[in-house]
Amino acid sequence: MLQFSLKCIVLVLCISSCAQAQKKDLPLVHKQLSPELFKKYEDSLVFTLPQYPPLSADGPAIKPSRYTLQLPSKLRDYYEDMPSYMLFNYKNGENLIVRTNHSQSANQEDSSFIPDVDYLDHFLPLIDYIDEQADFMPQKGRETKVIVKGNHEILLLNIKPENIGKFTESAKSLRILSAE
Repeated sequence: MLQFSLKCIVLVLCISSCAQAQKKDLPLVHKQLSPELFKKYEDSLVFTLPQYPPLSADGPAIKPSRYTLQLPSKLRDYYEDMPSYMLFNYKNGENLIVRTNHSQSANQEDSSFIPDVDYLDHFLPLIDYIDEQADFMPQKGRETKVIVKGNHEILLLNIKPENIGKFTESAKSLRILSAE
């Protein structure tokens, strides 16, 4: 009986440690602003993506770009799946999502556009796993827009019409930083 109990304890510990390992791989939600990532000003926040080690798969290693972005100040929380995704949630349901394409051939000309359903169908499932309870579908009476800056796509989702200018300027403020 003692041997059976020890096996059960070992099994529970193994399952628990596996669950913890899986949780470490999930994107992180933050309610408080990290001073390493954010500088707080009276009317805005400045976010700086830290330097990450080179990414590699089957090809040559690619060094993720660092960037800085000036954000509106009333941030509710933010999710990170760095260095590829950052999701900034605001108190009134507005979202600013930065997606970085790390492919060296992905550098696009700066532009902006209103995304169609196909674009959103492609983009949104990629971030749905970050916060399964949030509704990332466009809402009536809100604006949705994409700003492209090099290999970064910034999706402004469900922005109130009176705030679209502020969020557009925020997206356009993205600046690539030189590698350290």
